[in-house]
Amino acid sequence: MNNIYHIELQHWLEDSSLTVTKEFIAEANKASARALANLQPLTDLIATEITGRLEMDRHMPAYSQGEFSYSLRDVVGQEKPLFYRTYKDGTTTLIFDENSEPMALLPTDCSQLLVHRLDCDPSQSYLPIALDPLGNERFILNLKNMFTGLYFPINLEVDAIAPQLAWLDSTRFVYIALDHRNRPFQAWLYHLDLQQSELLYEEFNQRISLSVRRSESGQFIFLTATELQKSSVVYHTHCEAANPKFALLRPGKELQQDQLYHQGEYFYLISNHQGENYGLYRTKVKDTLCLSWDCLIPPSATKQLVRLQVFAKHLVLYTREEQFITISVISPQGKPISTIPMPEAHYVISRAENRDFESNCLRFNYSSLLRPHTLYEFNFTTQQLSHIDQITVNGYCPEEYCCEYLDVCNQGVKVPVSLVYKKSLLREQGNPMLLYTYGAYGYCFPDEFTSTRLSLLDRGFIYAIAHVRGGGERGPQWHDKGKGLHKKNSIEDLICCAEFLCEKNYTSAEQLALMGESAGGLVVCAAINQHPAICKAVVAINPFVDVIDTLSNEALPGTSEEWCEWGDPHDPQMAEYIASYDPIKNIRKVSDYPDMLLSCAMHDAQVPYWEACKYYLQHQNQYTNAEIILTINTGGHQNSSARYSNINTLATQYSYLINKLSGPE
Repeated sequence: MNNIYHIELQHWLEDSSLTVTKEFIAEANKASARALANLQPLTDLIATEITGRLEMDRHMPAYSQGEFSYSLRDVVGQEKPLFYRTYKDGTTTLIFDENSEPMALLPTDCSQLLVHRLDCDPSQSYLPIALDPLGNERFILNLKNMFTGLYFPINLEVDAIAPQLAWLDSTRFVYIALDHRNRPFQAWLYHLDLQQSELLYEEFNQRISLSVRRSESGQFIFLTATELQKSSVVYHTHCEAANPKFALLRPGKELQQDQLYHQGEYFYLISNHQGENYGLYRTKVKDTLCLSWDCLIPPSATKQLVRLQVFAKHLVLYTREEQFITISVISPQGKPISTIPMPEAHYVISRAENRDFESNCLRFNYSSLLRPHTLYEFNFTTQQLSHIDQITVNGYCPEEYCCEYLDVCNQGVKVPVSLVYKKSLLREQGNPMLLYTYGAYGYCFPDEFTSTRLSLLDRGFIYAIAHVRGGGERGPQWHDKGKGLHKKNSIEDLICCAEFLCEKNYTSAEQLALMGESAGGLVVCAAINQHPAICKAVVAINPFVDVIDTLSNEALPGTSEEWCEWGDPHDPQMAEYIASYDPIKNIRKVSDYPDMLLSCAMHDAQVPYWEACKYYLQHQNQYTNAEIILTINTGGHQNSSARYSNINTLATQYSYLINKLSGPE
């Protein structure tokens, strides 16, 4: 590629074994601790507030699976949940303690451990546990006998796996191996009886990643091969096959994405093979070549088919229109039977546990900016929607708060912005505001309730979310117009939203903070390069700020797979475009940059720790006036499930923002 766009910036930081790198990290963390020390009383107060609102001792609703039911429980003083199984006679047994058991299984420090409980086998004898000791998304597999409590020896042929597997029966499962770049590239069949693995499928194309799942019916295993996040093909094999082999469902083509489901004598398919929008199709299972697909629901320019949920006698279709999901029950022919009513006009839907294929009820999670997460159950026969459970938030009165949904116009494009605040604290001259954004990968950032946010709202903050282009809030086109050669739209959308909120006196530049994580950190840091005085402070968590250098380094995990989202820097036109907004390459020698709180993680496999470090040093090299606090954590891109640790991290961010925008308490 054209090296004109590379700046030789502190590349020594990329080698964590160097003494100079270790010294830099240690000094940065010491400086961070000194800078935040005066905020510790406020941080402790906020952490106490957050903890006080939560049910720290809570038994979550049980879900049925075969002859058992399962549930999670949070316990006061415990960082992570306990997993229980209840028998038909009412006897309840602790199956997995996430606090202690991983520590016994791993010889290394587990402070940043990621744990995934995977699907148990059909006989419900074995619970697979995927453990990532470092947070670098390279998992090892453990298998626990849920009747004896003992761990079953597993002898895999690979160094690391993806946190997924699919059982053919109670003695065989398919798992996915990772290559040295964390690409899921092999599907293996493991025989418990033989304690041996057998390679079923290997993907040699470096741009294709594999994933595996068992159909809800329990009759098929589906293997999906996805190229650069933009096209996919599906392979399948029957669970009863003595010698399973994955057969291609149907040929793929560029930009085609397929989601496969099974019920009875039919395969169902959500696909965009007729264009950029998705339709619903089906074919007979006995048509082994799957050449003839009947269109049940044609593609729509306004409604996006998101996914299908399959039960033995019912089909549930999730569709997105604008930002909101609609849940509909449809016939096997795709005809509408009923649409589940929602209690509010603006809401977020997420998956709940629906493990009983024969069930006559659908469960789903519901939330909004004002409503805590609520579990609902819809009865297919009676058409009744029942409230099962809601997270209790101590001291919270929803009627004291208000939310607004705005459209901010950016050159004729309406960008959605969501706001929530406490009514009694709204001021005519504007309030301190935290404006959050993400805007990448077609991800729809949820307008959902979080009790932690109340520590800001109760101090007069407005919390705002800018749903900029690059996300999926308004369909595939919204994503397309915020990626690749359109990425600057995301940045300009954020600037436009910030300016609008200041013009309308919701806030002012002196009272505004921007926040972004990962790809959202790119948008935020690029925005302040274009408009340094747009805000008073920035919080950037694992920010993707060294864009062109990272995308050019194919030795890093997932680099080539990212080109679909950001562009291939080997293309001169694309390299020039990326370089024009790359946050590190565009830091200016100006005196009005906002102050910043940056954090990164040493074992982050998605955004390397050195990106934030280079960004920090480049600000120093350019002699900008920004006061930047940089914290380099252990761990990875994803937060662990450690409740108290996560609360303390968030409390630190909030105390920083309160101090910057409202002054010392």
